[in-house]
Amino acid sequence: MRLLLAKRPGYTAQSFSVFADVEEGELKDWSARNPDRVATPREMELFQVPAGWEASAIALTAQSDGVPYVADVDGGLGGKGLDARVPFTLADVGDLKPGQVLISAGGEKNKAVDRDDFLGDIPPECD
Repeated sequence: MRLLLAKRPGYTAQSFSVFADVEEGELKDWSARNPDRVATPREMELFQVPAGWEASAIALTAQSDGVPYVADVDGGLGGKGLDARVPFTLADVGDLKPGQVLISAGGEKNKAVDRDDFLGDIPPECD
């Protein structure tokens, strides 16, 4: 499983995390950080630290059915914070059709969209 980032000129991701609510109130996470602000890859594989990045949490090492997860990317563009958060389950990912990706639909919801549409649209906050 991987996180796909839309290309935005000047955007630098500072961290990538996945959180799991494994038991009532108990969170586990896996995260990597970009301390030297090296180039941000377009895709990041879960549980693999991108070149030039550092692992910063490794409590989460695998995914399980029925567990709610949140993928989180923190970064910046033009001196302004620009973060993304996408909640998901393995069932959500399994329901994706070829060429689809999950994006946030607000709160604890997500929605499937066409991958090319996701990569092609530049949201207003990126202008």
